[in-house]
Amino acid sequence: MNRKALAAAFPVTLPVLMGYLSIGIAFGLMLERAGFNFIWAFFMSLTIYAGSGQYLAVELLSTAAGLGTVAVMTLLINFRHLVYGLSMLEKFR
Repeated sequence: MNRKALAAAFPVTLPVLMGYLSIGIAFGLMLERAGFNFIWAFFMSLTIYAGSGQYLAVELLSTAAGLGTVAVMTLLINFRHLVYGLSMLEKFR
């Protein structure tokens, strides 16, 4: 990527960056308060695509939830993406 394109894109993406930073800090603090090391936050942020899934994972990890519970809760929390996609079928046909 050339420097000129980066300089043009950075100011436009700065508000999104600030939002992600604040959400990430909140997640890290929440995970630390639940008794986990900061390294968990780093690896969870790398591997979990749904941000809301990270917040769900903190609660499920702190209560030692079973694998079935984790699977069902993750499916339910990400079901919204299916609904979003269905609403866009006609637009992208």
